[in-house]
Amino acid sequence: MSVGARTRIAAEAYVAALNTGDPDRIAACVTEDFHNEHTSALGRSLRGRAAYRARLPGFLGEFQGLRYVVEDLLVDGDRAALAYTMTFRVRGGSVSAGGGSGDGGSVGASGGGGEGSVSARGGSGGGSVGGEPVRIRGVFRLRVVDGLVAHRVDYWDGAEFARQTARGEDR
Repeated sequence: MSVGARTRIAAEAYVAALNTGDPDRIAACVTEDFHNEHTSALGRSLRGRAAYRARLPGFLGEFQGLRYVVEDLLVDGDRAALAYTMTFRVRGGSVSAGGGSGDGGSVGASGGGGEGSVSARGGSGGGSVGGEPVRIRGVFRLRVVDGLVAHRVDYWDGAEFARQTARGEDR
């Protein structure tokens, strides 16, 4: 099997694991020295599988029904670019944004999902304005080593997260 084929399989397995909501299954898709890098001002990067695994329960608990839909997947050797649309409902009435998307280092939430400084208060119906699920588009840039994700750079719009989770009067 080619390097590119192994990279594609690893990228698809990682997204499938994210969609299960199982922290152990997600963490099993990354290397011990995993580097989770966020470009959003709301994001918080981290290093290491153990640190990543430790953040996942808080994130997954706050972002109910988390689902990634792959829009496009481009692979070149051990690297992949994966465009996605992420949807979820925010649990409770408010969330402290601080991570990135879908991973414990993501659009973080209280309880360890991410540690950020921006507070986005949820509106009616699960934390989003108008009760609709939050929908954010983004891109993962991945590097795969031995069938596991070793480095992930996450590009997403933190302002869009804040807009969709703000109170109606703040829109």
